[in-house]
Amino acid sequence: MSARFAPRLVLGLLLLAMLACNPVPNVPVVSTLSAAATALATISSSLTTAQATFAAGTPVPTAVVPPESLLPARLKAGELKLDSLTIDSNGTDFYGPILSVQVTNPGTADVLVNIPCGLIFEPDTATEQRLMVVQPVSATVAGKAGAELKPYVICIDDSKHAPANASTYKLGTMATGDLLQLAACACTQPLTVNADLNREFGLQVAVWHTSDPKFPSEITNSPLGPALQPLMPLFLASANGWLTKCGLKTISP
Repeated sequence: MSARFAPRLVLGLLLLAMLACNPVPNVPVVSTLSAAATALATISSSLTTAQATFAAGTPVPTAVVPPESLLPARLKAGELKLDSLTIDSNGTDFYGPILSVQVTNPGTADVLVNIPCGLIFEPDTATEQRLMVVQPVSATVAGKAGAELKPYVICIDDSKHAPANASTYKLGTMATGDLLQLAACACTQPLTVNADLNREFGLQVAVWHTSDPKFPSEITNSPLGPALQPLMPLFLASANGWLTKCGLKTISP
């Protein structure tokens, strides 16, 4: 097992035990977490510090796109039709290209569409988390044809469940304030799922805190609490790295 894959696997084992993902009655979550924590300790030497992993990200310019090419604008103008918004994951993911956006071009001319950073998608199931775009995506949709776009999204509601596989969503609005600032900042940093667990999940913690400043101090009030509480010391420094980089208030230890 590679050092790169091992931390992701252990987090996956932890997330499978989380109340956020299809809770199962009478499962000894504490002992499951204890075993996973022990496994995590054996590979801790493969993790670099949060500061180092964050610094390793190379900033990229934020693309300037015509406002009329943004997904909401294309839909409003009737230049594209939104067919579906569906979760395409294994059911334990909080972030990544896990949302399938299916669109159709009803016209005959090609249409360029951009899904911008900070755009929020709302779940059709009220108990699941909203998703916010933190890496943009664009595509040219040919006339009389359809296309699938999979933006890199991240959960923003710590008090709700992770999105289940095949869950459906609807288009929401743009984030505002600190949440939009964090999304715009994240979009200048390339993110690749599975490449750097410390950095990626640190961003997830930063987003939850920005959306809900009580997180993670009141994490036990969240359905994520029992599983995430032991993980906080691992990712708090990385989360604060993101917050500092993005000009936002850090999380107190």
